[in-house]
Amino acid sequence: MKNIYHYIKDYSKIKPNSPFIKYMDGEFTYRQTWEKVNSLAYNLLEFGITSNHSIGILLPNVPEFIISYFGILRNNSVAVLLPTTSSHQELAALIKKSNVQTLIYSSEFNRKVDEIESICGKFLHRIVLGLTNKNEISLLNLLKSNSQPKITHKIAGNEQAVIMFTSGTTGIPKGVILSHENILISALSFSELFSSEKDPRFSGVFPLSNCFSHTLVMNTALILGGTIVLSDKSNPDEIAKLVRDKKVSIFIGNPELLQRIEELPDLEANDLSSLNSFISIGDPLQKSFIDEWEKRYNSIILEGYGLTEASPLVSINRSTKNRKIGSIGLALSCNQTKIVNNDGANVSIDQIGELQIRGKNVMLRYFNEYYKNDYSEDVWFSTGDLVKQDINGYFYFEGRKSDLLYRYGYFVNPRSIENIIIKHPKVQDVIVLGYNGNNLNQYIKICIVPKNGEKLTQEEIFEYSKKNLPKYLQPDVVEFYDNIPRNSLGKVVRKLLN
Repeated sequence: MKNIYHYIKDYSKIKPNSPFIKYMDGEFTYRQTWEKVNSLAYNLLEFGITSNHSIGILLPNVPEFIISYFGILRNNSVAVLLPTTSSHQELAALIKKSNVQTLIYSSEFNRKVDEIESICGKFLHRIVLGLTNKNEISLLNLLKSNSQPKITHKIAGNEQAVIMFTSGTTGIPKGVILSHENILISALSFSELFSSEKDPRFSGVFPLSNCFSHTLVMNTALILGGTIVLSDKSNPDEIAKLVRDKKVSIFIGNPELLQRIEELPDLEANDLSSLNSFISIGDPLQKSFIDEWEKRYNSIILEGYGLTEASPLVSINRSTKNRKIGSIGLALSCNQTKIVNNDGANVSIDQIGELQIRGKNVMLRYFNEYYKNDYSEDVWFSTGDLVKQDINGYFYFEGRKSDLLYRYGYFVNPRSIENIIIKHPKVQDVIVLGYNGNNLNQYIKICIVPKNGEKLTQEEIFEYSKKNLPKYLQPDVVEFYDNIPRNSLGKVVRKLLN
C-alpha cells in the first residue's frame, strides 16, 4: 500500500519548489523536505537501525520534527512522539513503556535527557538538534547526505508506525500504537473536507506530538499538498499575527483558544481574512458566539470529536450546510459507530450511551499495557465517552463515563450540574467532580472560576444550588480557582482538581 511519506516523494516531483513547511522567516520546499527525509533514513540504516526500532522525538515545533518523523517512517522504524512539557520522570516512564532505544531531541533538553538516562539507562544513540557533546550525534549532519536509503523490505499497512500517548487527564497516559494504515486513512478522511481549497495553509501552533496536530495538521497538509505554518507561540496576539502574516487558511484549535482570540481588543476583521475554517475540538461553543465569529471574520467554525486511539478523528461537522451547532458532527467514512447501554445493547435515537467505534482508523493496540486487545477492523473499541445521536446521524458529546457521579444509587452526569451553575451571573467557568463517599453516595465538589472582578462566596453558590438543583444534586464542597487546569487540547485535567 501507499504510505504517508510517499506523498512527499510525489509532490517533490509534481511541485518541487512549493513550500511544505514555513517556519519563522524560512521555508522547506517539498523537494528539500524529501531530500532531508531520505538523508535521515539513509543514516539511520547506516547506524544499523531498521524495522521496529523505536525512536523517540523530543523536539518543539520546528521543521526538524516533521523531517525526523517522516525519516523514521521512511526507515520503517517506529516514531515515538514525546510531549516536551512533561517532566523527566514522566518522560522516563513513557520511554520505558515504549522501549525507546534512540532519541532525537533538542539541545535545550540536554539536562532533562541526562536525568532520563539516570532512570532508564543509556540510549543506543543520542541525536541532537543544536550543540552536541561527546557521544552525541548532530541531527543537522544526518540531514546533509544525498544518498538514498536502500530499503528492501516492503512496508505493510498493518505494521507499527507511531506510538503516541493519551492525554492522561484522569490518570496515567497510555501508549497507543498506530499502524501505517491508521495514520493514512485518518488523514485521507479528514482531507475530504478541504478538497476545494486551492492553497491550503494549516496552522501548526499546538505541539506536533499531540494526536490532533499529528493527523489534522501534519499529515493532512501533506495529503493535500499544502503548507504547514509552524510556530511554538501560544499567546493569542502572536497566533493572530501568524494567521495574518502567513495567510493561514485552516486552523486546528480548541474553544478556549478561539475565545481568547476573539477577546483581543485590537483584532480587526481583516486580520483573519485568509482564514476559511477553524476546526474546534473540545467543549461545544455557544451558537451566539459562532454566529458572531462567522459574521465578523467570514470564517466557518466546524466542531468535531476524536481520541488518540482513533488516530484521532471520529466525527466532525462538514460545512455550514452539513452541520448542527452544539453537535460533534457526523461519523467519518473510515469508521463505524454504535451507542450502547451498560448491558452492551444498542440504545434508541436521542438516548445517551457509550460510543463504540471500529474501522481502519482504530489503533492496533495499547503498548505494554494490561489491555491486551488487538483492534482489527471487526473489533469494537469502547471509547469510554457518553454520547447521543439524533435522527439525522449527528452526535452530541455528553461527557466521560468515568466522570459520572454515583449519588444515592443513581449515576449522574456532572454536566447536568455544570449547565445550571454556569448560568450564575458571577461564574466564568465550572467543573463538577465526585470524590470519596461510600458505595451509594459520592460527595459532590464544584470547582468554580469567578468572572473577572466579581466577588463570589461559597454561601452564594450553596444558596443558588438549593434554588436550582434537586436536593440529591446539591454540592457538598465549593472551591474557587483562578483557572481550570486544561491541557493543550482544552481538556480538563481532572486529576489536578481531585
